[in-house]
Amino acid sequence: DFKAPGFVTRASKNQDLPSCFSSTIAHSRHSLSVKFTMFKSVVVAALIASASAFAPARPAFSASTALKAEWSPPEGSKWVEKDFEADIKKLEAEAEERMDAKIEELTANISNVGSK
Repeated sequence: DFKAPGFVTRASKNQDLPSCFSSTIAHSRHSLSVKFTMFKSVVVAALIASASAFAPARPAFSASTALKAEWSPPEGSKWVEKDFEADIKKLEAEAEERMDAKIEELTANISNVGSK
């Protein structure tokens, strides 16, 4: 059986090594175990962080949009409610008259525009 220097077979494990080497091997196995545990912890932390990226965020603060002020007229003046319905009806009637006049103008010019 050929054995390369420093090569340990599974059968001989730590039997042929001096005690300082066997403790080094045990230490390296423990170190690998610790590193693997740390790796698992990092993977779990990364999974939690990536999942929290898709979770709905809680608002940092909430603002109220309710108006909490009352308006009052300046000192010495009196506020009078005005009914704007009459003004609106007058404006609507004027707009309809202008639109009717424009429609008559356009329909009169249809035959002239089409012949060019």
